[in-house]
Amino acid sequence: MNKLQLAVVLLALSVATDLYAQQSRPLYQATQQALDTLSRAEIARENSKRGHSLETVRKQFRLAILQIREIEGKLADLLRQAYQQKPSQRDKDDWTVRELESLARNLKLQLARAYRNQALCYPVASPDRINALSLALEQLPEIITLPLNDASVWQARLEQIVCLRLLKKHSQATKLIERWQSASPPANIASRLANEKIYLDLESGNLTYALAHKDPALLRYAAASLYSRGELVEAVATYDRIATLEAAQGHANRKFQALKTAAAIVRERKRPGEALVRFRKLALQKPPHDEDASVHLIAIGIAAELARDATAEGRGETFDQYVILLKEHLQQWPKAPSARKVQLWLTRSELPEIDRQRAQKLANQGNRRQALALYRKLITDAPNDAKLLETYAQLLATGKDKTELQEALRVWQTLEKRSKPGGPRWWRGRRARLALLDSLGEGGQAKKLRQLTKILYE
Repeated sequence: MNKLQLAVVLLALSVATDLYAQQSRPLYQATQQALDTLSRAEIARENSKRGHSLETVRKQFRLAILQIREIEGKLADLLRQAYQQKPSQRDKDDWTVRELESLARNLKLQLARAYRNQALCYPVASPDRINALSLALEQLPEIITLPLNDASVWQARLEQIVCLRLLKKHSQATKLIERWQSASPPANIASRLANEKIYLDLESGNLTYALAHKDPALLRYAAASLYSRGELVEAVATYDRIATLEAAQGHANRKFQALKTAAAIVRERKRPGEALVRFRKLALQKPPHDEDASVHLIAIGIAAELARDATAEGRGETFDQYVILLKEHLQQWPKAPSARKVQLWLTRSELPEIDRQRAQKLANQGNRRQALALYRKLITDAPNDAKLLETYAQLLATGKDKTELQEALRVWQTLEKRSKPGGPRWWRGRRARLALLDSLGEGGQAKKLRQLTKILYE
């Protein structure tokens, strides 16, 4: 509930603060309880964007609607009694007819608000969404036609416009905005009407004015529209701008969410390096945020993908980056739920690297047998590691044992098949195969392979 809505409701309730009879106190308390339920449901709906169950939120809105409906029934009974009573028959502490009517109108307005929020829990254009918005609109005609001095009238008009927009009835909504703008609305209402006009423009594809605005809420709407249209670069820039505005207004969580969304879109654009930098920077920024560790975990995942997909020349650097992020995570969030998982990843990533270094050291020292045994163990765990296979094949080819030379030939043949024809590793594999065929006394096969290579690639 925004401040204006809250003020309207509290005004209606406070009119009779000093006039509550014993019979009316439960009604006041029930109204407060219903509005609390509705406010909590609205907060839960916002949280649902971060993974909370929408079905749970729908139940909360259904409860709020049920509570308001029950109060309406009791209020209708009180109104009937009040209409039948003569002024002289009323107790001085009873609600007046005017007070009861004011509360009834405001309950209608809150019921419309509840139905509209309930609609937002369903997919766009779904029957449930359309039904909830239609029920919201049904609550408003009686209020909209009241004299303008009634505080609930302008709120009802705004609610009607919002519901029409959500129903994609843009023409009707636009006509109402123009009509109410010409009726000299209060300043706060005029601002809301202008915002609704911008939302309608956005849904119609006209983003120019909205993007020039400094209202983060409008910019979020514009960014979402840009994203849905596939204009991802512009969407990222808009979310970055939203983050700057939210930071200036002291809204740390909104800033965080805007930057997180921007990073996710960058990742979707297949720019993993930039996405990694964004997620890591966001996780480490100050002040701390509840989602820091989970965001840093996303950066680790991207680093793992980069290391896995890197070429032989770049694998060392990307793997080092991955390990650095694992250690950084444990240093920054040692007690986070993710710490145990990250520790396991770190152990698994460091052990193979240590074994690689040991194998290389053994080979350099002339301990070929031990080095080859260790390389075979590493290849069993990482059969698709091209760099590892190439190093193993090179070591095999340095010996004179026929079995080892034949194994080297098979490994190079495998690498050649997995490499891009004509690429650097492919050529290394082809030359190594030719040399090994000669060493194994397979001159005929070597000759045919040379001729084929010359025809196709030279």
